[in-house]
Amino acid sequence: MNFEETKFWVSGLFPGDPQVSERVTLLPASGRHGQDHESAPLRVAEFSLFDGSGDQGSRRPETAAATLELGRNFMGLEGAAKTDIRVELFHVGYADFPVAALVAAAGSLVEHEPELLSPIPGRVLPDAVRVATGAAVGQPMDGAEAFTVAHVLCAVPYVWSDGVPNVTEMPGKLSLHDGDTDSPQGRMTTMTQLIPITDAELGLYEEQGPQALMQALAAADADLRDWSRGSVV
Repeated sequence: MNFEETKFWVSGLFPGDPQVSERVTLLPASGRHGQDHESAPLRVAEFSLFDGSGDQGSRRPETAAATLELGRNFMGLEGAAKTDIRVELFHVGYADFPVAALVAAAGSLVEHEPELLSPIPGRVLPDAVRVATGAAVGQPMDGAEAFTVAHVLCAVPYVWSDGVPNVTEMPGKLSLHDGDTDSPQGRMTTMTQLIPITDAELGLYEEQGPQALMQALAAADADLRDWSRGSVV
């Protein structure tokens, strides 16, 4: 899918009309870049999940945000019959947190290392929250000191009752993003959910694996929308 098709698809996955913005993330120095540097622009859609009406009056407002063109990247993922699998990222968090900035930062980290950090369920994108809030480059946003989470765990989405949404394009019938390459065997685009986690939770993940971490989060009934929640470890 190209950008317009991806926007149309993602817009049907969340309620309301999206606000689309083009975001550039300041990434920290790495082996490839000797100093802090800007990512390529990445467009993100934001959806308000709170309209202030009815029984929502006592609820804390939430925001969903999703990438709209991360799928332009080949990530080395293959499905049945060698179908090329592309991924868009999303997160649902409380509206007073920079949800769209996190999604853009995570997407930029993936674009920087698309095969090493391909966002398959069970993979952690290290320091994604710190990158999103500027803390990774020594420029933390106001209020960032209150955030207890630092990284994101990629997970199979659990917000849709009828399963993980995806779009399959047959060989020879793909519409491509600018700068994208063809997928001769066809392509499937799907969604990965981002779950912010703490340093201590990352330690559990590294010691016992993603399943143990997910079980710990579920056992503690952790509020995964809250970037200031207590660690479950």
